[in-house]
Amino acid sequence: MAEPVLFLFDASAEGKVLLPAVDSPQPPAVSALDSFRDFLITYGGVTRSSEACDIWGELAPSVPLPPGFALYSRRDLPMMFGYDFFIRAGVAYQMLNLTRKNRFCGVCGGQMRD
Repeated sequence: MAEPVLFLFDASAEGKVLLPAVDSPQPPAVSALDSFRDFLITYGGVTRSSEACDIWGELAPSVPLPPGFALYSRRDLPMMFGYDFFIRAGVAYQMLNLTRKNRFCGVCGGQMRD
């Protein structure tokens, strides 16, 4: 079972990922969510069958990046962490976009929620 990851994306069209700015960056653990809440607009979970879920978040555009972190292209993730990690990041980004673009139900008009 893979460890759950906290995927934090910027608000750009590319959806860059926030990672520590070091030679071999490791993604933030889900347990670090509380330390990033002041930097986020919204966040949610990605359930992976019976495994623990990854968390996605959207960084607020007006807030500076946390110290010691940088934004990386999602295209760099396969080389940094492998293809499976790249797929997980893609699913997390899709969930972010689903939440961002579908705020209201198309049938009843009620506000969407998890």
